[in-house]
Formats: sequence, structure tokens, C-alpha cells
Amino acid sequence: MTCTRRYHPHGFTLIELLVALAIFAILSLISYRTLGTLFQTREQLNIQSAKWRDAALFFSRVENDLAAILNRPIRNADETKRRGDEPI
Repeated sequence: MTCTRRYHPHGFTLIELLVALAIFAILSLISYRTLGTLFQTREQLNIQSAKWRDAALFFSRVENDLAAILNRPIRNADETKRRGDEPI
């Protein structure tokens, strides 16, 4: 009667662990670079958005100011129109 022993591995080999670690490192590096780019892009977007918001506010105020001075007749202190203000 011969006794045959079968080998049943109960864990991972060193090669399997190194391959898993390398894959995890590559995925971590890709994620880190993507996250860094995302934050940088968000910061630039906020700067550009603030610039365009300020420009829109400026033009809105200029438009309101110009609209306020158009089509307003010149009046005297007693709220009557001055002579010569009528169109020719």
C-alpha cells in the first residue's frame, strides 16, 4: 500500500500576489491622475465662470443705464417741457 499525498494549496503564491499588487498600483495611479485632472479642471472652470459672470453683470448694468437715459425728455424744475425739445 502506497500512500500518495495530494498537495492542496491553501493560499496565493508570491507571483499571484505580486501580479495583484501591480494591477492595484496601476489602477491607483490612473485614479490619482484622473482625480488630480478633475480638480484642476474644476478650478479653471470656476475661474472662467466667475469671469463671464462678471462680464454679464457689467453689460447688464450698462444696458440698464443706457435704457434709463433713452427717451427721457428734458424737463424744467416745474416738470414742464422746455421749448425746443420737440422733434423737427
